[in-house]
Amino acid sequence: MKIAMVTPGLTNKTAGIKVFVEHLSNELILRETGLEILGLADQDWCAGGNRDWEGPPANACRIRGPGNFGYSPELSQRLYQIEAGITHLNGLWMFPAWATLQWHRRTGRPYCYSIHGMLSPSALSYSKLKKCIAKAAFQLTALEQAGCLHVTSEAELSDCRNYGLKNAIALISPGMKAQSIPDVEKSKIVLFLGRMHPIKGLEALIKAWATAARTDWTLRLAGPGEASYVASLKQQVKALQLTNVEFIDPVYGAARDRLMAESAMTVLPSASENFGMVVAESLMMGTPVIASTGTPWQGLIKHQCGAWVPQNELSETIARLTLLEMEELQQMGQRGRSWILDEMNWSNITDKFLTTYRWLLQEADQPDWLILD
Repeated sequence: MKIAMVTPGLTNKTAGIKVFVEHLSNELILRETGLEILGLADQDWCAGGNRDWEGPPANACRIRGPGNFGYSPELSQRLYQIEAGITHLNGLWMFPAWATLQWHRRTGRPYCYSIHGMLSPSALSYSKLKKCIAKAAFQLTALEQAGCLHVTSEAELSDCRNYGLKNAIALISPGMKAQSIPDVEKSKIVLFLGRMHPIKGLEALIKAWATAARTDWTLRLAGPGEASYVASLKQQVKALQLTNVEFIDPVYGAARDRLMAESAMTVLPSASENFGMVVAESLMMGTPVIASTGTPWQGLIKHQCGAWVPQNELSETIARLTLLEMEELQQMGQRGRSWILDEMNWSNITDKFLTTYRWLLQEADQPDWLILD
């Protein structure tokens, strides 16, 4: 089976999409599938972001014109040249979606389409004009023509149906690669790690932190973001006279693992999140997590490894968990690590994707995780 993996970005700017594509592609290569990865050589890639790519060798295709659309005749041409039997498309609103649609129309071959949370009401509320134009020009058709959509949670499945999509939908959570925990000592740090964007609920988190009033703890915010937005968050911290909030530069690789491992807990306060890979990553590092009910992490309660609460209960939850002994927090983190190791194995997840691809090619029966209604 020859597979084309098409993605709008190959750099850390695309956060969860990059990580998903890296891990799935690494597993697919092990299965000798004849995988080809096609992405965009955006500004970050050309400025050295290519060094952060941890997947198999990728075709980084040149962009012509504005980077936020990613027009790349090279990507389109390469997609035809590799003669894949199936394409796995990632992300919305950009040229790779248009190119994959045209490839499908011309070849008649199917594609699986990973949504990556981009149809949630919160996600749709940003850049409305751009998305309205893209929807009319190609995006709605690209979604409707997909052989199946891929989502990671029941909430994301509902987002697709509420958008009017009637496709078959594969409900498959991302996997996690088993990793050892760095040998570091836990500190009184509550960590936010991810893209700094209004959808992430950071204003609510900072407000909750001020109310929780835990002066012997530190709130650490790490990740990329638009300079103007990060400046507004720093202004909020200043206005609230908080001296125990730290902003640090984005970290990746081993430094990222160490940052999670040394924190007493991680917090993900998003208004909406299709999965929230940082939750799984933190649990893998033995760190319990507070996640908002805008994320699909109800399992934090079931497995007793954190909290799953509305944004308006963040302050109360932070205050309660920071009163626990460090040993108890570490036990919560270990329960979370066991959960992730048991249920989010990338090898098993890849088997599901391969079965889904074969179903699209009419080479396999309908799998249990495929939803038709």
